[in-house]
Formats: sequence, C-alpha cells, structure tokens
Amino acid sequence: MMRNTIWNNGELKEINSDMGFFVGRCSSGHTVFGEHARWIRSTEKHMVFETVSGAIVKTEIDTLNTIGKARKNGYWVSIGRRQFGTDTQVYESKTSYWNEKKLVMEYK
Repeated sequence: MMRNTIWNNGELKEINSDMGFFVGRCSSGHTVFGEHARWIRSTEKHMVFETVSGAIVKTEIDTLNTIGKARKNGYWVSIGRRQFGTDTQVYESKTSYWNEKKLVMEYK
C-alpha cells in the first residue's frame, strides 16, 4: 500500500492507495462533472491517478494540484468519492482532453 503526506485545504493530510479519489471539473454554475479514480503509482515528482474510464491524471507529489493535460482542461483531484445524481448536482462524466493538433477529444 502506498502512503503519502500532502498539503490539502490548509493542513497536512495522510493519504494512502486504499482511499477513494474523485477527478472532476466545474460547470458554469454549481454543477460538477467527473468520475472516481484510484491512485496507481508515484514518481519522484508526481502522483498518478487512473479514473474508472481509464484516463490518466497526474498531480504534484506534495499536493493534489493537477498538472499537464488535466490542468489545461480544468480538472482537479479531491479526496473521497462523490454521490452521483440530480439532487447532488454531481454528474458522472468521462475525463477527456482536447487535442488541438487532431481537433478531437481524447479519453486517455
């Protein structure tokens, strides 16, 4: 089991690979779109998460701040799973990235 201490919401938190995570993005209102993820590995500088749909999302090693494609496309990672449904304003949506060269959405 992997463990790490990160800075999250103004305090140090201990996380491990058995915890649930959520990758999401905000809409123009209070609506959130995203899916559950799991922490699959760490490198020297990054933590790597894999979503239910198979997309890879990377964050900084000491925070959950996204980097690369995920940051460019407005995604964020949070601790804990979310309840999907109309009464919670959280909707399940595949994590996808816009490829400017090919002009298509990529899901990995």
